[in-house]
Amino acid sequence: MNSGASLAARVNGVLGRFGVRLVRVDRASSRRGAAPVEVEVEERPGGADTLGGAVASAAPPSRRTASPEPAAHPREARPDGASASVPDGVREALAADHPRLLELRHRYAGHPASGSSVWSGELLARELSLQWFRRDNPYLWQARDFTASTPAGDPLPAGAAEVNYLLSACYVRSIDRLGLLDRLGEDGAFGAHTVAIGDGVIVSRDLLDSVLEIDFLDRHLGISTRETLELLDIGAGYGRLAHRIAAALPSSAHVLCTDAIAESTFLSEFYLDHRGVADRAEVVALDEIEERLAGAAVTVAVNVHSFPECPLDSIEWWLALLARHDVAHLFIVANETSLRSSEPDGRRLSIEPLLRVHGYEPAVLEPKYRLSEAVQRHGIYPAYYHLFRRRH
Repeated sequence: MNSGASLAARVNGVLGRFGVRLVRVDRASSRRGAAPVEVEVEERPGGADTLGGAVASAAPPSRRTASPEPAAHPREARPDGASASVPDGVREALAADHPRLLELRHRYAGHPASGSSVWSGELLARELSLQWFRRDNPYLWQARDFTASTPAGDPLPAGAAEVNYLLSACYVRSIDRLGLLDRLGEDGAFGAHTVAIGDGVIVSRDLLDSVLEIDFLDRHLGISTRETLELLDIGAGYGRLAHRIAAALPSSAHVLCTDAIAESTFLSEFYLDHRGVADRAEVVALDEIEERLAGAAVTVAVNVHSFPECPLDSIEWWLALLARHDVAHLFIVANETSLRSSEPDGRRLSIEPLLRVHGYEPAVLEPKYRLSEAVQRHGIYPAYYHLFRRRH
């Protein structure tokens, strides 16, 4: 049995408990732009609500609508479901009082891009354990249900159980033209929530999201066929996507990672060095990014679930930076089809006028799971991919 058929069989074994059956899986065509329906889900009565998870409120869609209670000692507790331990020396390298982290906090304080709304010091203290930075936390929700959004903006309960991971993995396997699911792999390091999908393959949200995002960039911008490629990752977090792009395109890609959160810069420096890609995924401090871009040839900027968590003033600073350096394309991942900020007073303001002011026009809008409405409802953490091109 091939890996796709084996995975489909396991998916159906789990889906059956929820009144949902996978009825077709077609391996994606190698031709760019081919769009058959690779994954089709047949729902039976009574299944959708259970599969969608326990979140059924009408709260505005956000990754933070249903945050669980933190552990009593989050910096010491090993996260549930972690499949790997922290390597030797990590406690010292990622200590909360590390001089490098304290330096970055001091340097970032008062920077025009560092204004926060969602990313408060309280949130970081409550939910981020530096040594377990790949666990379910504000960087990447992995094991909690949340409220997603339909294309019309209506709330959609979304689940993050094994069944949701298996369905997403089946979808990703079917569209993975570059063979990244197997090539990139997942080891569960630093607390990543993992699910075994069969045939020795382990997946995480880190891996699945990265394969989908790289596939999107390749389909629309041809990143895998370029001789050289320089990208800017704004709001890079712990370096998830930079690590995956550097590993996927080792001979051509160079990623500049930057973030307005000191902890993110600190963790990215550690993680990208740990993964052995620091020569191709370069971490740039917030107060050095302007100077670094002057000597770079960045053509693509990516922003994954970051702008919608920032106030408008911070977003404007970043967009002005991109415009000054004439970055041609901007890829934004968000939970909604409309792009809105998160203001300190709770308001959510449209980002789109600022994009137009700085010359960025919409080019592509796709659901994360573009080829299956059912997977967009039932897969892990549905979102929307926005691509903008800068007019000249």
